[in-house]
Amino acid sequence: MLNKTMLKEIINYEPVTGVFSRRYYSSIVEDDCVKDKIDSKGRIFIYIDGQRYSARKLAWLYITGEMPHGRVYSLSGDPSDHRWINLTVKAAETHRALPTVSKRNRSGYVGVSFNLSNDAWVATIRRKGVTKHLGTFKKKVKAVAARKAAEIGEDVKLATMFM
Repeated sequence: MLNKTMLKEIINYEPVTGVFSRRYYSSIVEDDCVKDKIDSKGRIFIYIDGQRYSARKLAWLYITGEMPHGRVYSLSGDPSDHRWINLTVKAAETHRALPTVSKRNRSGYVGVSFNLSNDAWVATIRRKGVTKHLGTFKKKVKAVAARKAAEIGEDVKLATMFM
């Protein structure tokens, strides 16, 4: 079974860009044992020793050290966007309940909008019918990080502190 240590010896993953690259020298696999493929829906799969893995699941394993329990979805709706900030895990039966980005949304992220009156990005999240204000940020990336932190139950202030 593939684990974080083995994965990091085989491939590199850049969480900010979502780009995977193969390590040139690996003591675990032969040169031709790591391949990738894009399916008809634009999803990227990486084959390691003949076993097919979703690139999103490998990103999750690379960062958290655990294979996700459920499906990994792209918050932006782009199946080839594997940036860490864009990934979330949901049980397969809740897939339809995922929020989608409105056509009017200019940020590209659910719960992140630009407020023209104070020239800043605003992050919000809706829980149990109540909209919670997560913060106002000068940088879009901080608003997205706040939203992502709130989705997984982490401290919003801590998530945006060093950005």
